[in-house]
Amino acid sequence: MIILKSIRMRPAIWLAQSFFAFLLVLAAWPAQASEFLNGEGVLWKIESDRTAPSHVFGTMHSDDPRVLDMPDAADLAFANADLVALEVLIAEPAAQMELGMKLSPVTLMTDGRTLDELIGRERSDAVAKALAPHGVPGFAAQMFRPWVAYLILSVPPPRKGPNGEELPRLDGQLELDARAQGKQLAALETIDEQVALFRGFDEEQEIRLLKEMVDFAEAQGGMRTYFDATFARVVDLYENGEIGKIIEMTETTMSDSDAALLAKMLDRLLYDRNVIMVERMQSLIGRGNAFIAIGAAHLPGERGVINLLEQDGYKVTRVH
Repeated sequence: MIILKSIRMRPAIWLAQSFFAFLLVLAAWPAQASEFLNGEGVLWKIESDRTAPSHVFGTMHSDDPRVLDMPDAADLAFANADLVALEVLIAEPAAQMELGMKLSPVTLMTDGRTLDELIGRERSDAVAKALAPHGVPGFAAQMFRPWVAYLILSVPPPRKGPNGEELPRLDGQLELDARAQGKQLAALETIDEQVALFRGFDEEQEIRLLKEMVDFAEAQGGMRTYFDATFARVVDLYENGEIGKIIEMTETTMSDSDAALLAKMLDRLLYDRNVIMVERMQSLIGRGNAFIAIGAAHLPGERGVINLLEQDGYKVTRVH
């Protein structure tokens, strides 16, 4: 029972913290100059005529030391903020338990099927080998739905602390720090809304995606090697604030026939959420002196959060 509980819990935390990484390595789409308006910068000052300025900070769902070491301007904005808002609040054990219980029905196959049956034994063995550093036992890897395996593989294995505990990713660390400092906390999305994002995927397309990814990555030296190299490049660009270039990365395992699936996933995981996030940010910005931290992929582009805020009449200035 303890092992099964762990299987349910761990994917839930990875999934909630891995949207940005998933969008980066899932595939590339044709880059257009207008697509990445505001493509440089991770910290933006948001001003209105009525309240003290607030800040929007683009995070990366990672525990990489370079990511956790935020720019000085972001550290200062966070320290001075009265309120901290994140995509979802899941750093506390009770929230993690709730997320795990609600996500498990959509992340695990409970009908007796296995990944072996869906993608073949050779590919399944390669997936299990790549998932092992994440602390996923081989039998657990067999239970994951194809898109769950894909998503967890897309990020590096979690780093460990001196006592073997998993270190928090940037989003979780910001929540923990805000709580420790007695700041007000707000979430732009609920746990139920996060869970709903993962419902309704087409399994046939999921299977094809995973097969293509495994074949492509294995040809590049193995999945862990391929994804680690890709993620290292992403961190380099993030550290330089080049968010638009991250999105324009063209390494892909996706065939042309899956372009419609990608568009659907981008709408669901990114663009539709941007509209909702901006609507919910406005009351926080109206209170003044808020620090709003969301995945950096939400910031750039004509349909990005920064442009949407500007269209709503806010003065938006890049700080870093």
